[in-house]
Amino acid sequence: MTYRKSKALEATAYHEAGHAVMAWFLNVRVDKVSISPERDSLGHCSHEKIVRGRNPELDDSPRSRDQKEKEILVALAGGIAQRLFNRRSWRRLHVEEDWRKAEALACHVCGSSEQVEAYLQWLEIRAKDTISISISGCW
Repeated sequence: MTYRKSKALEATAYHEAGHAVMAWFLNVRVDKVSISPERDSLGHCSHEKIVRGRNPELDDSPRSRDQKEKEILVALAGGIAQRLFNRRSWRRLHVEEDWRKAEALACHVCGSSEQVEAYLQWLEIRAKDTISISISGCW
């Protein structure tokens, strides 16, 4: 394996581990973490379904909001972990799907685009703090 491929694989591992660590931190059961390339991704982290209910898009209960927030945090954590591992390895395309998911969920929680932007910034800070703490081992 070439050095460049090795570094890319390592960056993918940190990305997927970021999702898994955040899920674990939020008491979400992780089913599988893989750094084997699939159809449209370099890796994958699957976990139990977080957002539940008959129609979660319309459910604005505190429970549903908490579920959506957990799902957003898990989605954001992959790119954050990858950036913390090696800032130069990170590209926007690595997190496009994660951000689409986070933005869609945030739109169901917030009322305006300004609120969505602020909410996502706050959750990104929370995810970064959580991942940073887990890397440094300061529990």
